[in-house]
Amino acid sequence: MDPTWVSIIESYGPLGISAAFVAWLYIKETQKREKLIASFQEQIREMQDRCDAQMEETRARYDVVVERYNAERDTLLQGVTSNLSNTMQGLHDVNEKIEKVGSAVSTGLSEMRQHYAALEARRNQ
Repeated sequence: MDPTWVSIIESYGPLGISAAFVAWLYIKETQKREKLIASFQEQIREMQDRCDAQMEETRARYDVVVERYNAERDTLLQGVTSNLSNTMQGLHDVNEKIEKVGSAVSTGLSEMRQHYAALEARRNQ
């Protein structure tokens, strides 16, 4: 034991012993509390680090999902654009054929009218 404490105990008697004991308890409790606080702070740091790691992992997974979604959307958009282009070309071709058929029908009707007019003229003669 520290000689200073011994001299305090001798000088102050039982009251000194009680005071020294209370002081010793206070010092020990303070040390325990500081150790406990340091341990608690370390646990908090570890929890924060785990939380940060989980957040980064979640962000990485989110980025992968978003990238896959964007790729699928781009592929789908290219397919729709390609189909639309093919459909437009098909409609253009059909339109041209309809115009040719319409022209042929018009020509045929004109010829038929002329033919019936000629027949009618012969019959009336």
